[in-house]
Amino acid sequence: MNMRHIEEVLGDDLTVLRRLKSRFPIFHLSNIFLRDIQYGVAALLKEKGVRVGYADTATITQALISRLERARILIPMDGQTWTVMAEEFRTPQVQRPAAKPPAVAVPAATPQIAAT
Repeated sequence: MNMRHIEEVLGDDLTVLRRLKSRFPIFHLSNIFLRDIQYGVAALLKEKGVRVGYADTATITQALISRLERARILIPMDGQTWTVMAEEFRTPQVQRPAAKPPAVAVPAATPQIAAT
């Protein structure tokens, strides 16, 4: 492994996350796991024709995660889980129609008792 491999992945902070988003649901404020990021790094390198082993992929992934943490794109929850803080992945807000006022209930007709 050389620095060129790392720079191919780290060139853009969100490249791996965009790649993962094309396969998995990743949203602003959602959780992402170490293995998901690692698989995204491996897929990106394979796509670019770069062959690296598992240990090298793990090293590159840790470098990427450190960079994303410093940029406050990933907020650590524990050693293997992060919260995604990327506005780019925010889902569009759906405007709900205004609630209609409740219909006025008409009292049911009461039967009339005939007087005799």
